[in-house]
Amino acid sequence: MRLSWRTRWARAVITSAALLVATGPTSSAAPVEVGANVLAVRESRVYLEVPPSAALQSGLTITLLSGERAIATAVITRVYDSEIAVATLNSGSLAGVTNLEGLRVTVDRHPAPPALLRLGYPSSRRVTAGFRCRNARLSPALETLGYRAVSRSDPHRLVRDTSITADAPWPDTLLVRFFDESADQEIALERGELDVAVFWPGELSKHMRESPRFRDLQMTPRTGGAADTAVAGGAAAGADPRNAWPIVCAPEIRPVVDALGRGALTDLIVCDTARR
Repeated sequence: MRLSWRTRWARAVITSAALLVATGPTSSAAPVEVGANVLAVRESRVYLEVPPSAALQSGLTITLLSGERAIATAVITRVYDSEIAVATLNSGSLAGVTNLEGLRVTVDRHPAPPALLRLGYPSSRRVTAGFRCRNARLSPALETLGYRAVSRSDPHRLVRDTSITADAPWPDTLLVRFFDESADQEIALERGELDVAVFWPGELSKHMRESPRFRDLQMTPRTGGAADTAVAGGAAAGADPRNAWPIVCAPEIRPVVDALGRGALTDLIVCDTARR
């Protein structure tokens, strides 16, 4: 007997929930030393020389140590050619340090969950040449992650039960907005009203693709996930950006997006089955 997509999807959610409970919380790795040299400090900004192998990126938190003692932490805000990094102090001070080159630098590649994550998605009104999502809405999979809706109007506010363990840094609160126009969604992202914006395949503007702040976007292939189950039209997933979901975020939130997983963000919405 062939099962409907709803039945198959429900079984997948139940299986995921069982695995989540069985495995329990995932322990985060300890910060690692990256072999960086502190070149200069200008007020709250720290300039570092880093080896390319360190693979630092915006949003990661570094700790600066004098011997074994942590004296300050900072967040990476910019990396130039994988060799020069700029970070902004968020705790401690380097004001009294005379030997900057003697400082040790460690990095935590496992970001802590943010208190709030603001997500933007296309609404059902947005249709591209090869993609349509009928009745775009929040996925029941959010309940598996421990979320419950406290506001069902747009924006949707969901609060997470932190007693339910997760293997990714899901925030305490999600604020989800649906946009009828892609231009409005891009403007909200540029104004800082969104942390992450997910777009339909092929609809991201040239301006956003070439923006110095957002051009390092992520493309998630259409692989038949929950949000892609009921797509009408469009070719099979592949390297072609017209068949992938653009996920755009500010550099400082990139480590959280990477830790959550791009597919997890696209699977937070579902569509109705396509009409034949």
